[in-house]
Order: sequence, then structure tokens, then C-alpha cells
Amino acid sequence: MKGHLHLIKRLDSKIELVQDEKLKGKMKTLLLDLNASISQIYLQAITDSKTGVYNNFFFETLLTLEIEKSKRGANKFSLLIIDLDFFKKVNDTYGHIKGDEILKRLATILVKNTRKFDVVSRFGGEEFMVLFPGADVETAKKLTKRLKKEVKEDFFLKQYSITFSGGLTLFKEDDTPEKIKLRVDEGLYKAKNGGRDQFIIIE
Repeated sequence: MKGHLHLIKRLDSKIELVQDEKLKGKMKTLLLDLNASISQIYLQAITDSKTGVYNNFFFETLLTLEIEKSKRGANKFSLLIIDLDFFKKVNDTYGHIKGDEILKRLATILVKNTRKFDVVSRFGGEEFMVLFPGADVETAKKLTKRLKKEVKEDFFLKQYSITFSGGLTLFKEDDTPEKIKLRVDEGLYKAKNGGRDQFIIIE
């Protein structure tokens, strides 16, 4: 994205050298259209088309960057995975269109009830990941409890008895994206097998 902005700036500086004001105006309009088109393509490439949050591909990039930053001595972070309970039954009962509406509503709640610098992504199916930069486990636990409360109390989701299970963990010095995701998966597995509608912290 930075490369594209640099290119736009370079083209704009070249256009400024054009003497014909009418031609210059047309070229600037074309450049604005080009910039808008590239921005739209970029946005489509990094977001999940169904929910509007980041897609898994872009999330992997952000997670890798956050790990590298934390290893350089910056603030640590926490990672949460959530999975809707009995979502297949919801789809089978109410249909996939309603299921998609539920996923969109959940994504909206996750974004609205996390901090502006937290990262929400759709991991796949009915699974979502939330990256909490600078958050220790206690902070992440409070944020996750808030998410559970908001999901349970949401008027739309309440009609379908929507709850979620989750796994939560804190960054460790020897972490790779694979290692930290394995830990949250372990927490999710234990939450599911322990009765659902809960989240488990894996140290």
C-alpha cells in the first residue's frame, strides 16, 4: 500500500509540470480515479467479503508483525480465538442466509466492543480471531468477558441463542504464528469439550 501511495505522489508531481491547465485538470481527475480504484482493490484483498472484518490471509501478516515487534522488546500481546456454539444447527434450522446475517452481526459486535487498535478477523467458517496488542492476560480476559456479555445480550443474536466458546493466550518469547495459534486452539478445544459458552486461558 505504501508503494502505491508513493507512485501516486510521483505521478502527481509530474502532472504539476504540465503547462496546459485544462489537460492538467483531466490528468488529476484520472489520477484520483486510479487512486480510488487501487484503494478499493487493496481493501477487497485484505477483508472478508461476508463480514467486513480482516480476512485470515491479512491477519496472518499482522500476527507475524506483532510477534516480531514483541520479540524486539515492545509490549506483549494476547490472542483470542472464538467459535460460535452449535452454529451448524443454526444454519440447518434457519438457513445459510440467516447464518450469514448472524456472522455479520457478530463481527460488528466484536469490532464495536474491542479497542480501536485491536485486530478482528474471520479465521474461517464461524471462527474469529482477535489480536489484543499490549494486553496482558488479565486485560484480555476483561475484554473477552465484555464480548461474551455483548453477544449474549444482543437483541438479534438472542433470538437464535447465540453463544461462543474461546481460547485465550499471552505471547511467549519463543512464539511463532503456528505455536501461539496452537495454544488458542487448545483453549478452544477445552472450552468446547467442557460444556461450551466459555473461554479457556492457556498459559
